[in-house]
Amino acid sequence: MFLTLGEAAKQCGFAKATLSRAIRDGKLSAERSLETNSFKIDPAELHRYSEAMAIVRNTAETEREERTATPSGNSKKADETEIETRLRDVRERAELEARAKLAEARLSDLKAQLEEMKHQRDKWEQQAERAMRMLSAPKPAEPPAVIPMPAPPVGVPGENTAAAAETRRGWWPFRRAG
Repeated sequence: MFLTLGEAAKQCGFAKATLSRAIRDGKLSAERSLETNSFKIDPAELHRYSEAMAIVRNTAETEREERTATPSGNSKKADETEIETRLRDVRERAELEARAKLAEARLSDLKAQLEEMKHQRDKWEQQAERAMRMLSAPKPAEPPAVIPMPAPPVGVPGENTAAAAETRRGWWPFRRAG
């Protein structure tokens, strides 16, 4: 016998949205009913999930109570001697100074990186400006190149016309004479 989402919520005391979220997150196993497309939850699985959630809630409450019982840890400080307190303060100060030096070193590295990036940006910007000037600059108008053509050979009257045709042969192979 399986329970629907609403029945499971009533039985264990959780909201339907909480159970649906647990199913979606994989914390609670359920099957989909083919005819109604609703969830079918096994009662044993629901019992397992509700026990696990009770343990989580109890742990959270215990931790909350421990935090409220010693709000600032004054009971430990009362037991410490003056030397232990001073030693702890010196250690904390040394740790803070080390962290400050590390932060300053990181800051100087980041500033150097920033300067290098600015330098590279300026170089790229100059290159882009040169390219734009080259593209937008008008080119001087060059006169069209004139290629002189040789004059066709003219046959001398009285010469053989076949020799004249041989010298005037066309470029295309199918138009060649002879």
